[in-house]
Amino acid sequence: MNLIHNPIFRSASFCSRIIIIAIELIRSFLKRLGIQTITGIGWVDLACHVPVIRRLPLSLKLFGYRYVIFVYEMPLCYFAFGYEYEKLETELISKLKPKVFIDVGAHIGYYTMLVHKLGAEKIIAIEPDPRVFRILNRAIEANKLENIITNNRAAYNKSNVTLELHLSTKSGLSSIFSSHLTKTRGGIASVKTITLDEVVRTLNLDKIDLIKIDVEGAETYVLSGAQKVINQFRPLLLVEVLEANRKNVFEFLMTKKYDRLGPFSHGQNFLFIPEEQFMKFARIVI
Repeated sequence: MNLIHNPIFRSASFCSRIIIIAIELIRSFLKRLGIQTITGIGWVDLACHVPVIRRLPLSLKLFGYRYVIFVYEMPLCYFAFGYEYEKLETELISKLKPKVFIDVGAHIGYYTMLVHKLGAEKIIAIEPDPRVFRILNRAIEANKLENIITNNRAAYNKSNVTLELHLSTKSGLSSIFSSHLTKTRGGIASVKTITLDEVVRTLNLDKIDLIKIDVEGAETYVLSGAQKVINQFRPLLLVEVLEANRKNVFEFLMTKKYDRLGPFSHGQNFLFIPEEQFMKFARIVI
């Protein structure tokens, strides 16, 4: 076993480490017996298939904040606890230190918690997947974070539309587009939509420093529903832009007089900066 360097193991509490060690011992024992279905399978996947284990709670830390995550939920979020998860973006946001932050496609709150740790005054986290939304809210409650507002809707170009969210069985890949998923389909959830313009108007925000958008192919719809926000507040935009959407996203933000930096991690994340602020922020992030 090489758990000592495993980021999930290192972020776990003492009791949770005991659970992980026990699962890994079982996995190693079954592997030594020659049970072929165990070969190549990790402790997370194994644990999720054992009824007595899969509902055990693990206590993990992310940016110093406590998360309670049941074993069966780990395939949805284990990547967020990795040391190198979107390292460049993490460093970039750490330099920017936004005070008012909107996290679109917040997942379990990796960037929400990072920005809170940096001293943000207000954070709005929008996440349509009900499974990871529960994990996010659980963490907010466990850490008594009062300046984070969560919304279990899909950001879109129209509000109050009902969409089908195609759920992924792995990581943060759930999407309103079924074609976005291949071997990781895990059912469908009906979700209501909301525009960022409506979010900001409802909350009566008077300032927005940064909006992060990671919506698995729906970025053009999200931006279309944020035109008033973009025009009025001129926020920085950190957007995952899939290859198929780059022409439309780049052209749209050019018309809004935004320049861009990137791509960063995975070749898909870009930082869009208002032309009138480009030199100011380029000096900070480069």
